[in-house]
Amino acid sequence: MPDEQVWSISEINAALRDMIENSFMPFWIRGEISNLVLHRSGHAYWSLKDDKSQMRAAFFGGAAKMRELGLQNGALIEAFGNVTVYEV
Repeated sequence: MPDEQVWSISEINAALRDMIENSFMPFWIRGEISNLVLHRSGHAYWSLKDDKSQMRAAFFGGAAKMRELGLQNGALIEAFGNVTVYEV
């Protein structure tokens, strides 16, 4: 179909990021930490999951705070943040 737009991966990611960031204000979320990585850059990366789903999470500059709070895999937490799509 010659009149249909062919999207690049970057265009789709940018459109999704715009839609998601404009649809959700910062919010509280509850879940269990899994796959926690406290990176030497000072950032913390993990999955936040419940019994049906999971999402990736990042706490930029938060590795020290995660250590200080004793957060580790299996911990049930409530976190405040926003949702986005990461564009490389």
